[in-house]
Amino acid sequence: FCLSPSGYLRQMEGGAVEIEFSARPESIALAREAVTTEAGRLGMPRSNLGDLQTVVSEAFTNAVRYAYEEDVEGHVAITVSTTEDVLCLTIRDFGAGLFPRPERELPSLHMGLPIIGALSEEFRLPSRRGRGTELTVCMPMGAAS
Repeated sequence: FCLSPSGYLRQMEGGAVEIEFSARPESIALAREAVTTEAGRLGMPRSNLGDLQTVVSEAFTNAVRYAYEEDVEGHVAITVSTTEDVLCLTIRDFGAGLFPRPERELPSLHMGLPIIGALSEEFRLPSRRGRGTELTVCMPMGAAS
């Protein structure tokens, strides 16, 4: 299923959905909307969607800003799945991985991961140099209203 010229949604085994976009600033809002729509379809109440939107925005923005060199056309994949009363997102880029790059100082408050941590029940951030970064965030679905 094509979301836009630069985005795709795929149904995966076990009911999970993978959404993929180009790693560009204009894709951030598209990714946020696609994930929010899918979470609503899975039963997350509207009252919890604001926090989910913030998490997606912060994680996708980090991938756009830091994963790829300026001349590299990259992409970001987001997997949405549920287990019992928890919604889990895996936001993965296929870029350089996390490591200090002092030559590439970008203005930032460095608040993305602390915000994600505060809004999630748990998160993991494994990264391998040259193989990208994979952020997994789990959030309570919340009671339907």
